[in-house]
Amino acid sequence: MKKLKQDDIAKHLGIDRTTYLRKEKGQIPLTTEELLLIADFLDEAPAGFLTKHAFTLPASDEGDLDENANLILAIYRLLNTEERRDLLFTLRLILKGVENKSARKLLKEIK
Repeated sequence: MKKLKQDDIAKHLGIDRTTYLRKEKGQIPLTTEELLLIADFLDEAPAGFLTKHAFTLPASDEGDLDENANLILAIYRLLNTEERRDLLFTLRLILKGVENKSARKLLKEIK
């Protein structure tokens, strides 16, 4: 495994480190081109890069849950309009039987 610094990846993307940090945290979107550059830099296939990091089941630690939420948000931001609609439709189907009233109310607000 490469020993990388955020500065190295930021430089490879042609952006400053603080911008990269914001992208890594999901505060600003990561473009498809940037995702491809990162995957290339890490010598990984783009699909494997997303799969390995974004869909890892969280441990019981709350910090891990927050990190997965940020990763899911980052993936959502990478999707085009149709893919976003598909994701939200699937989410509504998966959570159809949820019993938490507050969660059900929020699900109804998703268009």
